[in-house]
Amino acid sequence: MDGDTQKSVAATIPDLDELPQGPGHRWASHLRKTLDWAMEPLALAEDDRVLDVPCGHGEFIDRMFNRWPTVEIVGIDEYLPRLIRAAARNFGSGVYLIQAATGRLPLESRSLDAAVCTAALHCVSQPDGMLGEMHRVLKPGGILLLMDWCHDYPMQRSRELARQLALRPLVGLHSIKGCAALITKAGFAVTLAEQARLSWRWGMMRFLCRRR
Repeated sequence: MDGDTQKSVAATIPDLDELPQGPGHRWASHLRKTLDWAMEPLALAEDDRVLDVPCGHGEFIDRMFNRWPTVEIVGIDEYLPRLIRAAARNFGSGVYLIQAATGRLPLESRSLDAAVCTAALHCVSQPDGMLGEMHRVLKPGGILLLMDWCHDYPMQRSRELARQLALRPLVGLHSIKGCAALITKAGFAVTLAEQARLSWRWGMMRFLCRRR
């Protein structure tokens, strides 16, 4: 890891009562369902090194670490408050949290076995840059798991329009075809591309890919 760009959050964890609550509680049921769905096609070896970016509050790291407790997980996010909440989960050894830009990952090339991005691509302003960096840090044949909201569903398009009218636009929702094109352009071979309506309001897509 690049020591000049790595920022430790371990020394800045406040008391749990002071942590911001965020939207996770409101959408807890949806979060559980979507992360369960995202996890289904993922298979890791016990000594794999895995990247989660943007890792947010660490929900998916928690799931991976509980299922594969011997893997090494690196969670990267641009925003310190998210990392503070993730660090408050007290993962222990084997999980490393770093504050860094998604388009400039402070990791060595070809150093990781798998990478995940769950329900976050629509928040990334330069998804091609992030995917390119994920390709760079993965070993040849490494796994990419990506899950996000899907623009193909009318309810998702309506939600996007509502946010635009409220002057709270998302960076951009992608269709499954458009997302597959971004992934392929970054140098991955898509082995699984699926859509699902996990409830009446949530249309999702997931991809499992290999680094070429």
